Amino acid sequence: MKNYTPFLSFLFIFLPVVLSAQNNAAYDDSFDIFLMLIATQLICGMIVAAIAGAFLAMFFLTVICISIAAGILSVSILTGWYKKSLRVGAKTFVSIIASVTGALMGIGGVQLWEMLSATNHLISSLVLWAAIGGLIGGYFTGRIVLKAIGIAYNFMHKKFTAAS
Repeated sequence: MKNYTPFLSFLFIFLPVVLSAQNNAAYDDSFDIFLMLIATQLICGMIVAAIAGAFLAMFFLTVICISIAAGILSVSILTGWYKKSLRVGAKTFVSIIASVTGALMGIGGVQLWEMLSATNHLISSLVLWAAIGGLIGGYFTGRIVLKAIGIAYNFMHKKFTAAS
């Protein structure tokens, strides 16, 4: 079955234009308003896309800067260089990022739990256990992400080699 979504979208957007163009009896001022609305929507869409792209670029640059400051990127590059494999460097980077993120999320979870509950536990031991649990959980999450990336890479590689 064919996908008629682009055609129907085009038809519903420009149907008023086609209908007003067939009326040659008099000049219709509402046509100008319709064109202005379409132009305004397109310009707003371009502005939103530019802002979203800028935020996405800033997010990735921030992650890279934090990785450089923490030494994660340097360790990953040196590991890949030592093993002479880009894949090993990428695995190291993902594993370290996932572990550090897991530890930070565990600490944040404990802090949130302490704020919401009315218990008086020794916060240093809770933070330590949260960091250890987050490191372990982040490590396994990193392994799962790496496995998923490997499966997706093999799938796409097979599709591209079969297409060519």
